[in-house]
Amino acid sequence: MSDRKSGEGHGVWDGWSVDRVRVVGVSPGRSARQHLPRPQLWTPGAEAPWAGLPSGARRLTVASIGRSISAGALETSPIDVADVGPAASVLAVLAPAADDELEVIVTRRSRHLRTHAGELSLPGGAQDPGEALVDTALREATEEVGLRRGDVDVAGYLHPLRTASSGRWIVPFVAVAEHRPNVWIASPNEVAEVLHVPLVHLLKPGVFWEERWGMGDMSWPISFFDLGPDVIWGATAAMLRDLLARLLDVAVPPRQDPATWVRT
Repeated sequence: MSDRKSGEGHGVWDGWSVDRVRVVGVSPGRSARQHLPRPQLWTPGAEAPWAGLPSGARRLTVASIGRSISAGALETSPIDVADVGPAASVLAVLAPAADDELEVIVTRRSRHLRTHAGELSLPGGAQDPGEALVDTALREATEEVGLRRGDVDVAGYLHPLRTASSGRWIVPFVAVAEHRPNVWIASPNEVAEVLHVPLVHLLKPGVFWEERWGMGDMSWPISFFDLGPDVIWGATAAMLRDLLARLLDVAVPPRQDPATWVRT
């Protein structure tokens, strides 16, 4: 189990620290700071979709994700949300790190927020009236972490998810940056910390795990990524699972039916 080495907001793990804008480089542990609302009835879930790949095939680089995206790894069909009620979107920003590796930008939600306080998530939020969902994701990323729209290219989106807590559909868009964008805590009321999470860490054996949580007569798969002192879990982890599997060309079916979203 990893040791917790600092207080809130100024993390130092494995030698990386940039005043609440932090590069994650940790060994797997299970010492999550977040409270996980695990029910009494739960069972272990499926292994990581990429578990069967040899270690060399699990490396994602700038060149490899470019090939995957060009080959159609992401959804690009027009989205129609007229009949699905309230909607939101988030932005998974993939940026180059050292040694041609990649990282994704994740935020820690402020502990003052009414829902999901202190949890790790992708930048994003609710759609404004008349706003395209891709513009929602870009606007929220600008408001939360200061991302400049010109620093990224939106390459497509992942399977939409509907959260149990809000009932709101969320569309995860994927953007690629040519260089690591300059991000910071642009909205302290919403964001407590900005993290640069290396994809190579998320793909390490033992970092991803899944549980099935019993809810009434049914059970649902809940995804997790271990960051040592933290855990990415729930909808955000499900989105990252979908993203990594697509970039590795591993087939993963949607966890919820996205048929109502795609306009043909």
